[in-house]
Amino acid sequence: MDSLTLRQGALGVTLAPAIGGSIARFWQDAGRRALDFLRPTPPEALRRGEPGGLSSFPLVPWSNRIRAGRFTFGGIPGTFDGRIDFDEPALAADLRVATEPFAPRAPAITFGHALPATADPAAFESLQVALAARLADGELTLDPVSGRLDDTNFEGQAVPGRKSIRATLDRIDLNRYLPPAAKTASEKKRTLEEIVAGLAELDLDAEIRVGEVKIAGATMRDAVIRVEPDGTHTP
Repeated sequence: MDSLTLRQGALGVTLAPAIGGSIARFWQDAGRRALDFLRPTPPEALRRGEPGGLSSFPLVPWSNRIRAGRFTFGGIPGTFDGRIDFDEPALAADLRVATEPFAPRAPAITFGHALPATADPAAFESLQVALAARLADGELTLDPVSGRLDDTNFEGQAVPGRKSIRATLDRIDLNRYLPPAAKTASEKKRTLEEIVAGLAELDLDAEIRVGEVKIAGATMRDAVIRVEPDGTHTP
């Protein structure tokens, strides 16, 4: 199947006109790497014309419309408001999105990123997110981002193209989110170290501040985790 690729600055989108105008890929160039906002479509799905294998389902005619500012996407209910300017020298947008509380495990599977098994089966039971997104000069900025995961309130900002994340959490019990096999204090500590090391491998520029964090029988206050683009991390 033929595809059509459109570019605007660092942004790119590939469409599949013959499969209902579906989006096959939506990404932003970020240095030597590309940041995919949606799951890229496998070449085999394009060849066979399989709508379910695309980054989004067919957009024509009129699928996934937003009626009265409300939507349901991947089982996530929410509201949407904003503007998109096509007459600017570069595509510009100001958007506001807010979800209602939802259980994130099922949508995560739908999006191809299943959440891990956790020591507390009730972990990842509820998530609510509100964000403002601004696209200007080819750069997407999410600021502010706020919400609540289970018993944890969070807020922050992110610039995906720069892999920049700043976040503040009021409190979190990390013991709930560790793998079920991590039972002893030493196992929990080792698992936490592996998670932080994994973040460092993502080449992020991140700073996460937590008012109170519980892990492996200890309680820490005013904790700060920094991950720098060169792959280092500072607890």
